[in-house]
Amino acid sequence: MQKRKAIHKSVKDKLLVDSMHRCCLCPEHQDIIDFHHIILISEGGPNSEDNLIIICPTCHAKIHRIRGRYTPTQLKMYKEKWVNICALRLTEEEQLKKAPGIILDSLHNQTPPEPNFVGRDDMLKTISKWIKTQK
Repeated sequence: MQKRKAIHKSVKDKLLVDSMHRCCLCPEHQDIIDFHHIILISEGGPNSEDNLIIICPTCHAKIHRIRGRYTPTQLKMYKEKWVNICALRLTEEEQLKKAPGIILDSLHNQTPPEPNFVGRDDMLKTISKWIKTQK
């Protein structure tokens, strides 16, 4: 197996500065970031500035877990929109007010349970009964 080439420091620095050290998908996360390949290395994607996006570990994990959630084109658009907001040099509060418009479906929102979700009421009742008999 061939060792993966490291992302050049100048590319990392440019991406971090352009995104102001924030996730391009959920800009609320700052400084805890990953570099994600828009076109994966396994699919021939390079370590270039155009093919990398700054994202937080939560978004990164969900992108890899839910394949196809975002196309490369969509990821590039999110990156471009967030970098353009950063270029305006607004205050942090103003940036974050503008940011939700670029996030159509936050990766951090949990999927609501199915309407027919069944809890463990019967099991809890059985355990409670057993505990009472042990006293």
